[in-house]
Amino acid sequence: MSVSVEHGRGAATTARPVVWLRELRGRPIVGPDQQHLGHVRDVVVRDSPATANTPVTGLIADAGGHRWFVPVSAVRDLHARRVRLRVVPIRAARRRSATELLLVQDVLGRPVVTAPGEPPRRITDIALRHTTTGWVVWAADTRSPVRRFLGAPRRPVPWNRIAARWFTRLHRR
Repeated sequence: MSVSVEHGRGAATTARPVVWLRELRGRPIVGPDQQHLGHVRDVVVRDSPATANTPVTGLIADAGGHRWFVPVSAVRDLHARRVRLRVVPIRAARRRSATELLLVQDVLGRPVVTAPGEPPRRITDIALRHTTTGWVVWAADTRSPVRRFLGAPRRPVPWNRIAARWFTRLHRR
């Protein structure tokens, strides 16, 4: 089943705007005084089958070859061309826990089951949405890379309707 999603701030419904992972990846990160701190490399989420929404816990930033962790609480805005921070967290990238996933490394490009009886599809993009409780993983785009390259409309599937969490654990490198 597909959901109605449009690119960026202009959603067809009264739903909150989404940020697509492929657009977020590589964006510059700036501090409260507009100082350049690096670029977004990955998004860290807490994976829990018990919750309906998969919360974003932070970003992995790359600054001159050094990776560091940016907690989501330090992020002011993900919608702009640059990720703006409230404060500058000085924290090296830590070892992730067993309940955390890196969306680019662990999920993007992995096969998922979108409906019973259908063959698995690969996740080509992931939508993040800001809710009252914070940023969550909202949907996954399952169009083929060729269709994405040709500009075909997205094929978003609600995150809670796919088996991405279990497939990624089975297919981790």
